Amino acid sequence: MALNTWWTQDPSQRYWMEVRSIDTNGLLGELLIAPKFPSASPFYELVSQVRPGDRVLHWGGSGSAHGLVGWSIAKAAAEVAHGYRWKPRGVSAREKGTDRVTDAWAVDLGGFNSFDHPLTSELLQLQSSAVLDLRAALESQYGKPIYFPYYLYGGTALRAQQGYFTTFPRQLLELFPQLGAAQTTSQGLLSQSQNQQPSASPPADDDGVIEEDAPGGKALPGRTTRVQDPVLRSAIENWAVDAAIDYYSGRGATDIVKLGKPYDIRLNLDGVERHVEVKGSSLQIDTVELTINEVTHAEGHAATDLVVVDSISWTRTKTGTVECAGGRFRIWQDWTPSASDLAPKRFAYSLPGDTPDS
Repeated sequence: MALNTWWTQDPSQRYWMEVRSIDTNGLLGELLIAPKFPSASPFYELVSQVRPGDRVLHWGGSGSAHGLVGWSIAKAAAEVAHGYRWKPRGVSAREKGTDRVTDAWAVDLGGFNSFDHPLTSELLQLQSSAVLDLRAALESQYGKPIYFPYYLYGGTALRAQQGYFTTFPRQLLELFPQLGAAQTTSQGLLSQSQNQQPSASPPADDDGVIEEDAPGGKALPGRTTRVQDPVLRSAIENWAVDAAIDYYSGRGATDIVKLGKPYDIRLNLDGVERHVEVKGSSLQIDTVELTINEVTHAEGHAATDLVVVDSISWTRTKTGTVECAGGRFRIWQDWTPSASDLAPKRFAYSLPGDTPDS
């Protein structure tokens, strides 16, 4: 059954919760990995929805002490890994001790960050009514299931879901101030106290301009742009992709599918399968950043188009969501990036075989 992707209706809902023991394989905060196979649990399939910049909260513990102990940031979107060996989580399956080998969804994380004051199971119970009221409100608004991180066990106590991976609605962070460090400053949420100012965006390097620092302006010639805030980045990217879909739909395209990697859209136009790479920006730009996979794919598939939607205007609502409008639409059909137009930013350097003298 298809996932109920309710969080896509609110770009600020980019939080998740991983449920496992702290010491499992030593990977807490380093890697998300969940089996991928037909009929897999939605609590596995949710890993496929993680995007760069998303926050992952970690529920774990040892002995009788369980709670939210820390958080991490997704470094990249979910990818498919092959040959993953795992044990089913069900009691009867665990007793049989039979491993399975399947594909898996995998996400690299940026490292584990501990909460100064973990949200323990005991502290969670103090807000039991508010947590259950929030679940009911979200289910009423978005329908079931919402893959909520907690359920009522025995009619008395909240427990973490038995599944591996859940959503973590943004409103839950507002119920528990001790989780403030995991919140994005873009939502205007304070990380430690009511008087603390949100931290400034990190400075751009010599090759980039941070868009949220100068919306509506013009990027310097030859300079790429970046968006640090995952909520704003997602809103701009989705606006640009939707503009491209509207363009191709108007031309009679069929079988339109959003993909994201290694290109953004696949469609059929005039009997030809076309692949579309889409770039969006709030600035007026003459340069975009391409990954090696995007370049390689465009070189190998003749019917590839490049769509750029720049000068997108945006505003942030009181709830932290971002609303986009307008933009300048440009398209390059049957596009292959010319080597002379590619400027390398970084190099993968293979070290010499001999060990240098100390």
